[in-house]
Amino acid sequence: MGLLFCMPLLSQSSLSVPERLKAEAQQDARNEYQRTIASASSGSNSPHAPTSRMLDNDNDWMEDNWEIANGLDPSNPKDAYSDLDGDQLINLHEHYLESDPQDVLSPAVISYTSGDLEEAIELAQAGSVLRIPAGVYPLNYIEFPNGPIKLMIQGGWNEDFSIYDPVAYPTILDGGYFDAVLYISTDDDASSQIIVDGLTIKRGIRTLSGYSNWIINNANSSNFVSFRNCQIVENNGNEAALAIHHWDGGSDRVMIINSAISGNYGSGLKTQTTDSSMVEWRFVNSTISNNINVPSSSREGYGIEGFTISGASLSVGLVNSIVWGNEQESIDFGNGITVAASHSNIGTVHAEIYTPGIGMMDTDPLYVDPAGFDFSLSVGSPCIDQGVDVGLPFQGNSPDIGAFEHGLSSSIETPLQASISCAPNPSRGILSIESSTEVILSLQVYDIFGRSIPATIEQALYHATIQTVYRGLSTLYIETAKGRISKRIMFQ
Repeated sequence: MGLLFCMPLLSQSSLSVPERLKAEAQQDARNEYQRTIASASSGSNSPHAPTSRMLDNDNDWMEDNWEIANGLDPSNPKDAYSDLDGDQLINLHEHYLESDPQDVLSPAVISYTSGDLEEAIELAQAGSVLRIPAGVYPLNYIEFPNGPIKLMIQGGWNEDFSIYDPVAYPTILDGGYFDAVLYISTDDDASSQIIVDGLTIKRGIRTLSGYSNWIINNANSSNFVSFRNCQIVENNGNEAALAIHHWDGGSDRVMIINSAISGNYGSGLKTQTTDSSMVEWRFVNSTISNNINVPSSSREGYGIEGFTISGASLSVGLVNSIVWGNEQESIDFGNGITVAASHSNIGTVHAEIYTPGIGMMDTDPLYVDPAGFDFSLSVGSPCIDQGVDVGLPFQGNSPDIGAFEHGLSSSIETPLQASISCAPNPSRGILSIESSTEVILSLQVYDIFGRSIPATIEQALYHATIQTVYRGLSTLYIETAKGRISKRIMFQ
């Protein structure tokens, strides 16, 4: 079920002098980063690098030394949301998975096609990415792991895993109103990373906890939780569709990116933060709307709600996001919680400190069909082109506010990738590569096991052709003066 990808590395002797100097500088940064990690984690039960709060000048949640070591810019917060190697994992997530953002074959990938999905999720908890193709999958996953976990579940892929687009290829985890869809309670003293990407999570029902989906970050640990390109809809939680709790002195971070938590019974999102826990939440281009009271209760139906006790603190930041049209207040927090927002559409906010910045509004977003759980923006929406560029793809003069940018694929595409086309894909053995801006220096093609595929390659500056008798999924590497990119190609 699992596939571990590997690639040959260039030797130092094969690099030019400028390339060698750059590689040496990056290696020095890697060495310094590892020394810092070793120092920060000494005396701790958790070896996970990203959990220690080290120098991060651009506040993008990626440490400066890690960015330098991996060819990123420690002064540019936008690069957290880009994809350096084109493997459909943003750099921020590669950071927390401790994978190589310059290698399309890192981290390891488990491609789920059939069998026990819960077993596949457990296999992925050591740092692999579990990829699930489009389809509807019944799931009530309840887990109390022993020790730290590093788990990423990614849906939104087509059948042969060559195209990632959660809109065109929805992967639906369906709780069937039997229990929670996802319920993960991390271990004490065990820092964990949980990343959910490209999934629609629906029809979870309240358990004894009152939540349709529940992630608990337990004592004395530094955890990272992220939802990206997700929809959490049609859940029936007595208290909330999604609960993310921080208990007993943790130091956690939560990032919600391009996701919608809307159209649920109960509040959209709820937190309990206790016992000196210090927690940060960020919402980037997300939508939390139309969450309503459970018929038997009048307490819930907030967009986001929560409280802190016993000296805990929670800071919440929102940008390019909508929290509007829920049955109760948009945001309802108790003491110890601060909220800052900009370029967002947010209704009533209760918090100890609320700092609304520029670009704020409180108005009907004009969704396409909220009753049918379509929370994309209709033509004429006041949220179109009213956001700020944070590094996510957008069309028009400026990004839209909310989770769904008009007419934009969910795939991450760099300018260099966009300038090179490969057709036809799928190919019947002959592939044409065209570059609109960069001379093609070299081409390499590998199968899913990292083995070179025998092929006849012809190159002529901006054009190349590949002819092969190989049949199956492959990865094509295209080298230009501006860097190397990868393309997934299916030969039939």
